[in-house]
Order: sequence, then C-alpha cells, then structure tokens
Amino acid sequence: SSKVGISQFQAGWQSFSPAIGSKMPEISPPMYSCGTHTPGWLKGSHPTLIGEQVSRTVCFHYDSNDCYKPTTVEVINCGSYYVYNLPTSPTCQGGYCGDA
Repeated sequence: SSKVGISQFQAGWQSFSPAIGSKMPEISPPMYSCGTHTPGWLKGSHPTLIGEQVSRTVCFHYDSNDCYKPTTVEVINCGSYYVYNLPTSPTCQGGYCGDA
C-alpha cells in the first residue's frame, strides 16, 4: 500500500484521517514517502488494549539512517484507530507517515 502523511499541523494530540490510515507504520518507509523528504515512523509496537497509552519513539528516515532524530511520542489505542501526541517534526523536511 502507498504511504501518505502529515507534515503541517499543530503539535499535540492527533489522529490520522482515513486517507492517511489508521496508524503510523512500524517499519521504516523509504525516503520521499508520505509526501515528505524525511518520513517518520513508529519504532516499536502500538498499544494492543483499547484505552492503553504507551510512550514510543518515532524515527525519521534520512539518507542511510532510518532512525534519524529519534523523538518520543505518546500513543493511545482507541479501538479502530490510534491517537498520537506528536511534537513538531525535529527536521524541517520531516513528516509523520500513515499506513494507508
């Protein structure tokens, strides 16, 4: 499936729209994926229980480094989707990917 993402948003709690997907990918997408130069992905698994909140690392794929600028985020399982407490991207060319 193709990957799309969000790069321009207010920092804070976010959920992905259906066009982006229900969750962030757990494997590194290639550079230039998700409509951004440096795509962000969740290093680690999503919470499995509804209502569960976890801290995870988001990595950004830049050149040969698929975990460039690791960033801590919070993730909550809301059943059919997840919400993420996302900071602004640590790189001006970075964005967060969805699994659509």
